[in-house]
Amino acid sequence: MSVWLRLLIAVAVATHGFVYVPFGLVVPGTLRGRAGPSLLLGHIAPAPVVRGAVPVLHVLAGIVFLLCGTAIALAPFAPDLWRPLAIIGSAIGLLAFATLWDGSRERAVEEGAIGAVASLCILAGAFALPGIFS
Repeated sequence: MSVWLRLLIAVAVATHGFVYVPFGLVVPGTLRGRAGPSLLLGHIAPAPVVRGAVPVLHVLAGIVFLLCGTAIALAPFAPDLWRPLAIIGSAIGLLAFATLWDGSRERAVEEGAIGAVASLCILAGAFALPGIFS
């Protein structure tokens, strides 16, 4: 893979991580007219626990994706580091979406569906292309 393509992917992954941080800190407080608590986790954990987990999970996913983007950029020095970071960041990012999404398809984009799809793409890439940056 060319260096420029690897760096472009690194910037895209790091930008995805950078977006997670402010999204998790700002957006949950601005959502109005929600259908209720988290559709996926609302019955497992109390609402205050789920609401408290939203910013923590988003910031954590953002940090891991920033580290993943850095690992991709520096892949010649640590070629296998990006993959576990991509898997962990994607898992945390999808869990972060699950804590926020209330099940409403109309509001899914506002609640982070685009980020969840991006995380799924990164996760798929980590499993389908394990040696791409070697």
